[in-house]
Formats: sequence, structure tokens, C-alpha cells
Amino acid sequence: ILARTFAIENIQKHFDEGFNLCDQVHCQVFKGTKIRNERITLATAKTEEIVIRDQTGALAFVPYHSNCGGYTESSENVWGGSKSHLKPVKDTFCLRQSKAVWEKKISRERWEKWLIRHHVDKLIGEDFQLNQTNRKKEIDLAGQTFATRKIRSDFGLSSSFFNIKATAKEIVFTGRGYGHIVTGK
Repeated sequence: ILARTFAIENIQKHFDEGFNLCDQVHCQVFKGTKIRNERITLATAKTEEIVIRDQTGALAFVPYHSNCGGYTESSENVWGGSKSHLKPVKDTFCLRQSKAVWEKKISRERWEKWLIRHHVDKLIGEDFQLNQTNRKKEIDLAGQTFATRKIRSDFGLSSSFFNIKATAKEIVFTGRGYGHIVTGK
């Protein structure tokens, strides 16, 4: 139902390019399937023509993600626009699924080039640790504020819910969830 609602709401997304939706993250990621799940086929048939509508009757904005890491996020903290049905909730189901927790290591050299490019010279050569106990929209690095989405994007992290541990040899990002992590309540 979510996929159908999203597809109908975004059916013109690539109109100028001669098609409707693509298989990338900004539309609906699809990497193919090797097996057919009859339960999904049956559920799709039984919910034919059912979509989700908001309070005004318009098709609802219904993004979905791979894994929330145990907590979803509100739309305003990810995209800036508030949607009453996209508020944070605790989701223990995600913790038992793949991509709930992750780790990514990068070289100290790559990290320091990024710091220099962003004028955070105070952290050059420094060992430090940054921990998010709850998901934040922004974090402080040596007195400068950075959007967690930017750091996620710059280093190819799975989500913006991450911790950083800097040692002499490498930088270790550990985090939870995969994707934007916004889901309706």
C-alpha cells in the first residue's frame, strides 16, 4: 500500500525524461528479485486500488526506508517540512533485521582532508570520540555545526544516526539504521 501510494503520488517524477519512476533511492529502489513471494503477490492483489490519504484527502507523503535502527525520525528533522503523520516512534522490530547496526572505517588521511576542506583545523591529529545517544539533525565538531545528513552523504554512511571514534590510524563510524529513517506513526 505504501509503495502504491508513493508510486501514484510521484508518477510524473521523470515525465520530462520519458518515463515515470526509476529504480534509484529518490524514487523506489529496486534491485530485482530472484524468487517470487506468493504472500506479497496475494497481499498486493487483495489491496488493489487501496492508497493512503492525509487529512485533506490528498495522497499522503509516505516515504519508506530499509531499517530505522530502532527509532524512526520526524520529517522536519530530515527534510525540514513537518507532516503530522511522520513523527518519531520506537521500533524494536528493526533491531532484529539486517542493517540495524553498521560500521564504516575510513583512513585518517581522508578524514583530515575533509576537516581541512571544512575549516575544522582543531581536530587535525586529534583523537576524539563523538556519541549520539539519540539521532540528531546537527552535531558539533570543534565549535562548528554540521548537518548529520551532510556527513552521512560525504562519507557514504548508511544513516545519519552515527558515532565517531578517531584514532591515530583511522576513523570509525558506527551507527544504526539504513536510509532516511522517516516513517509514519
